Amino acid sequence: MLKHAHFIVYCKKLFFNFYNGTAYVKWKLSVNTSKTKVMIFRKAGRLPANVEFHFGEHKLEIVSKFVYLGLVFTTGGSFSDAKTTLACQSIKAIFALNKYLHRFTNIYVRHKLELFDK
Repeated sequence: MLKHAHFIVYCKKLFFNFYNGTAYVKWKLSVNTSKTKVMIFRKAGRLPANVEFHFGEHKLEIVSKFVYLGLVFTTGGSFSDAKTTLACQSIKAIFALNKYLHRFTNIYVRHKLELFDK
């Protein structure tokens, strides 16, 4: 538990340094706090109830799943949700291709697969 507490303090210092640091103040960068999420990766167990992350006066939401560029990240580090999501998306793509390609009877299966891969 001690390592966990040190890590949270470290992350909070990073947020504080960014908020008060050069990138945010000098370069006038802004952070959309309504879209900013926090994910704490851990092997097992629950987060303590008192863990909060703030950016300025805004409280940031702590999430257990996050989708980035179509890839699903979970707090446990497992990619089983990502694999399931990608498999469902590929099946949808195959059916969308078949919807149009069934009209062309002279296209070989090999060429249909090449279209899917592109």
